[in-house]
Amino acid sequence: MGAHQESWNGHPNREVDLHDSNLASVEQAGEAVVIRLAPAYVIASGDEPAKNGGTGWSVDVEITLHGASLKTAPITLPCWISDGFVGLAGCARMYLLSLPSSLEGDLTVYLITENAEELLIKATRMEVVMIGEPVFAEKIEPDFWR
Repeated sequence: MGAHQESWNGHPNREVDLHDSNLASVEQAGEAVVIRLAPAYVIASGDEPAKNGGTGWSVDVEITLHGASLKTAPITLPCWISDGFVGLAGCARMYLLSLPSSLEGDLTVYLITENAEELLIKATRMEVVMIGEPVFAEKIEPDFWR
């Protein structure tokens, strides 16, 4: 983290941007599916993701889906995620995932890779955790998101 440690620590709101992350692996482990983003692009900001600016970081992230059913999975890995979302029944689709976070309910993970392959998983619980130390990527100006 080095010179940017203060920026990471000073921005308590951290969100994984699915569309700028690399899908490294998808593994079935019993009734769980583990997705590894290596690296994931994480936005650190003081409020809503980058509303008043913030910083971009590269860090590995693990998403564990419990009570999961793997419907389709990409053949070509690793690859970049070009589109997709996490859906929670009754809520809007999420393109950013809080880090760390835990969600319960009727979940759908739908991602499209740069190779036009799909990942589709249905689950009842999701946990998102950071693996390793974040590496500073860039400063995000407030008007970047407007």
